[in-house]
Amino acid sequence: MTENNDNMAHTNDVEASGSQSLWGRSQISKKSGNTLVGSILGTQSGKTNNASNDNTNVSNSSTLVTKKTKMNVADKMQQLSVYDEVDEQNISEIEEENDISVVGKPLRVLNGLSSENETSVVKDINTVSTKTINSKDNNTINSKSDNKENVKKTVFVIQRLPILCENLSFVIDDIHQNMDSVSKATMSFIDILKNFIDDEANKNLKMHVITFENNVYMTKIFKMVLHLCDNFLFKPVYQTTRAILLTKFSQFCNLFNIKTTSKDDLLSNEDVRVTMPCLQLFPNLEKSSEIEKIMHGIIELSKNNSVVSESEGSFIAPLKRGFTQDCSITSIMFGVAEDTVDCNLSTICSLYSMFPNIHFYSVADQIEPCSVAKEVKPITDANIQTQLESLISNWNTLPFRTPKDFCNPPISLSVSTLNRKTKMSGTLGGFIQPVINENSPKQLKHYGNSVYGITCAHVILSESQDYPEISLPSLLLQQKYITSLNNAKRDYPEGSKQREIFNKEISRIEQYMDFQFQNPAGQVIWGERCILNDAQLSDFAIVKMNKNIKLECGNYLGDDVIQSLGDPSLRFDNGFITGYTKMNHIKPGVEIFKYGSSTKFTRGFLNGQRMVYWSDGKLQSSEFVINSLNNNPLFATGGDSGSFVLTKNSNKLGLSVVGMLHSYDGEMKQLGLFTPMDNILTRLKAVTKVEWQIKSKE
Repeated sequence: MTENNDNMAHTNDVEASGSQSLWGRSQISKKSGNTLVGSILGTQSGKTNNASNDNTNVSNSSTLVTKKTKMNVADKMQQLSVYDEVDEQNISEIEEENDISVVGKPLRVLNGLSSENETSVVKDINTVSTKTINSKDNNTINSKSDNKENVKKTVFVIQRLPILCENLSFVIDDIHQNMDSVSKATMSFIDILKNFIDDEANKNLKMHVITFENNVYMTKIFKMVLHLCDNFLFKPVYQTTRAILLTKFSQFCNLFNIKTTSKDDLLSNEDVRVTMPCLQLFPNLEKSSEIEKIMHGIIELSKNNSVVSESEGSFIAPLKRGFTQDCSITSIMFGVAEDTVDCNLSTICSLYSMFPNIHFYSVADQIEPCSVAKEVKPITDANIQTQLESLISNWNTLPFRTPKDFCNPPISLSVSTLNRKTKMSGTLGGFIQPVINENSPKQLKHYGNSVYGITCAHVILSESQDYPEISLPSLLLQQKYITSLNNAKRDYPEGSKQREIFNKEISRIEQYMDFQFQNPAGQVIWGERCILNDAQLSDFAIVKMNKNIKLECGNYLGDDVIQSLGDPSLRFDNGFITGYTKMNHIKPGVEIFKYGSSTKFTRGFLNGQRMVYWSDGKLQSSEFVINSLNNNPLFATGGDSGSFVLTKNSNKLGLSVVGMLHSYDGEMKQLGLFTPMDNILTRLKAVTKVEWQIKSKE
């Protein structure tokens, strides 16, 4: 594999008006391509050319910092003018203190005196007190003087950032124009950063003035680093070059006291010296009008086209990309098929020039429903002894969760249709109930005595059955477990004790499956999977539970889950769900969690803006969660569809439902797509003409 980027499409030259821009010789592609984004670029070429011309004049502006930074620096300089006055007023006092002929000097001043005058010191209490005060004033003046010098250094460095930004942009332009290999150009990029870092004038900056939010050049430099790492250095052959670039940029951030590692990263490493910066995904904490326009343009353009030529599962997700929440910039991630990542590079390079403050990149990733059950881990000789003794006596050893109390099952149990040929398995998120009162129609009052479960429609809707019955736990998981046991017992001879134990376990599971066929956990009464008018997916089904299921405990995580998590905040009745939270009442970036039948307990952060993706030949939009890497390597996978997305109540005991998980990104498994619970209940009311609510504890 060579390091030359031969697959990259050439971009057409765009004449830049005015003087040389900070982005140097940036090129904008005029080829729209076959993708939807390419169509947008073609239809908005007039607007984008104007935007590009505006961006090219950035270097001509005399503004070196943003408005907020100007105010900070102005305040510091105003303080410095006061310090100068203090210096002039007290210069005579300082000279007097350093005069060795003065009698009664305090002991703390003796270090600055000659040895021959040390013996002439006279102890005078009043004189010592006066000189002590003068000494404190002297220390204050020295501190102010250091502060003044540091402010001057900070301003000087700020003035040099545009030059650094322009030099780095020349390297990016060389890559875009195929004038240099990726590795060679990246090393030139690193050398420019290194020279800036090693400059003595840039060291020992103690002022916390510059951030990615208040300085446009810091944002652009970070964008160039991400552009190299995500769009050119993502292949294994560039792994070393990528690591060097990230390390050097981390040192650059340290000049301005910008942290590139969080406390959790440091605590997770025994030796902090080997902690390297790692690029992660973070949620947008507020809605950006610019991103809203981009996403809205994609949706509107797709409505005007009868056929959208995009691959199944491809998506566009607005988020933040960087090292920490504070050390990250606004980004838009394109999830595409693996064989189209290189083809999409020309579009990415065009967007790079059009939007100077937003990072664009492509990944080989696609949206998939969370309904494909994971394979049961086969039993091996390594753990055979511990499992054999407990298989026939303890249900907790099963690879799927089972309810201890049939009448009061917990939430998040695995679910499937009660069909031995079923190929789908998901998670029963929880339970809801209709709001029936004295004013409700008589024909609806009998519904108030029943319990209703809810999960994704694609998990339990069947074309062969109009109202299929369901199995708790999933019948598919039980069948896969039996298959795993049958494969394991073949390694042992007939009549052996090991084979006998396997047969007993298989018999026990088969008996439990027969019991489920005789006593179904519930029956589907309604469900739909369709795209509504606002391009949002409606994918949920309602299950009328078995009459023996009373659910007096309401929606409860379950003792087994709470004990296994070890989270004290979920104890003492905090494991019960008390209601749901509307999306306009929840703050973006809040921590949420879910418990699915496959990945179990995982945490994440709510993103401030929705993503758009292509599925079933249609454009869809969805709220989504970004995984928290501090607790788990992935957020969701197959078998988690239907899981409730939950958050802890801030002003009372218990949990609130934010939404219900329906999809995830199939490769990285860092994004969880969900439908808000208020949307589900609103849709259910429109269909049934009855108001619904979360089942509460009696």
